[in-house]
Amino acid sequence: MLSTDGILREHGPMSNDGGASSQGAGSAGGANEGLQEAPAGAAGTEQVELAGAASTDVKTHRFRFDGTGSEYFKIWIVNVVLTVLTLGVYSAWAKVRTKGYFYRNTFVDGSSFEYLAEPLNILKGRLIVGALLVAAYVAQSFSQTVYLAVIAVFVLLSPAMMALSVAFNARNSAYRNVTFGFAGDIAGAYRAVFLGGLIYVVTLGLGLPVMQRMLVRYFFANHRYGKLRFQWDVGLGRFYKVYGIGFAIVLFGAIAALTVSALTMGGLLHRPADVGMLGVTFSVLGFYMSMLLAVGYVQAELTNEVVGGVAVGQHKLKADLEPLPMIWLILSNALAVSLTFGLFFPWAKVRLARYRLEHLILEQHGDFIVAADPDGGSPGALGEAAVDLGDLDFDFGF
Repeated sequence: MLSTDGILREHGPMSNDGGASSQGAGSAGGANEGLQEAPAGAAGTEQVELAGAASTDVKTHRFRFDGTGSEYFKIWIVNVVLTVLTLGVYSAWAKVRTKGYFYRNTFVDGSSFEYLAEPLNILKGRLIVGALLVAAYVAQSFSQTVYLAVIAVFVLLSPAMMALSVAFNARNSAYRNVTFGFAGDIAGAYRAVFLGGLIYVVTLGLGLPVMQRMLVRYFFANHRYGKLRFQWDVGLGRFYKVYGIGFAIVLFGAIAALTVSALTMGGLLHRPADVGMLGVTFSVLGFYMSMLLAVGYVQAELTNEVVGGVAVGQHKLKADLEPLPMIWLILSNALAVSLTFGLFFPWAKVRLARYRLEHLILEQHGDFIVAADPDGGSPGALGEAAVDLGDLDFDFGF
């Protein structure tokens, strides 16, 4: 979040920019076998049909990503240069170009996704957030009280801005001419963010799985594809199980590192000093490796659990990420980006997107008929504030 951040936010409407992601890719060779687009009718009656299967039939469509690092590099470098030259104004257009590239290269059963947003709407949202940040910076120079007040306003508005951004990205994401939508209300966003945050603070961090589950439920359970609503249900115990195993990995690494250090240091009187220090070095490296393994395990398994709890009607999503490949991607990407002074970033982003998306599976149970929703999870679903602000996006990722 997790940016997945990691997973579900960055590459699609089912992501919290993230992203579980609404963008995906289909299995090669299965193009259009189960998914068929019905002819458009009157407003609100356009349909997408996954047809030709009895109610007991199950078809699996593995997502596919066809983008390449060299293609994305051309988009990325132009985005960076123009964003700098325009003092950030072009960032709205940069986001549309970036998301458009990743969406149209993401396929499921032979068809790609679309990103429909207008850059000006994104720019308006960023100007609102930018105005608050500038006000906070200016206030800090002459009044600490005013500065704290502006920061408080920003914090208080953040759940509402999050809800509006999720709704914006959903409404502007489409698959086979049917858009996604988001029906979560602003009150629900405040409950998930502030109540979850309070639980996390009161429990001194032990409530992290509770907070994450509240946010994930709010995000997924309120999405829709056309008029077909999403459901999401993963028990809290499964969150704690993943984190518990991750903690056990770190604990085991710490115990092993301390044991090696103690044995090495204890024998320094009978061994050369450099031998003892070598043992200490290896023990420290082993501890950090255990932390890295724990992070990879938690990222992969938590994504699998979260995505595995998503249902679209009677149809399901699944993910089969593995910890070791995830760790290798993170390490190799970080090393390559560092050695190239950031120029490898487009390839790193494409590699990670491909791995995540191609381990995402749509499990189709029987027929799947989706009627387009003329409201598309309109801002009205978010209450008065959304209507007043209009079609805005407050997400700064691009």
